[in-house]
Amino acid sequence: MVTLTCSPESTCPPEWSEADEPDPTDTEIWDALYSKAEDMVSYAATFGLSILMLQPLNQFDGWREGSKRGEWVKRKAEKWLPLCSKLGVEQLQVSHVPRGMPELIAGRFQ
Repeated sequence: MVTLTCSPESTCPPEWSEADEPDPTDTEIWDALYSKAEDMVSYAATFGLSILMLQPLNQFDGWREGSKRGEWVKRKAEKWLPLCSKLGVEQLQVSHVPRGMPELIAGRFQ
């Protein structure tokens, strides 16, 4: 069984947080995920499973060039993509935020 020990709280801004995911700067958390990837793959294999698809890049695009949130999601992708590779993920689902949508949802996506 794969067991991840208690890790520090994520420093992800609460308004950007999705399911308590780590912030791109949470090095200790990302290192733990990377180091356990092989164990997670092995654990799935004990049930005859593989990790086919993940949706780690939710709300990835649609941000204005140079916006804080736009830069944050790019850094987040730089952390998720190597992890997906280590997990043997075959497909990534990328959600789309239409251009201009962040400005329509007051305060949530700035």
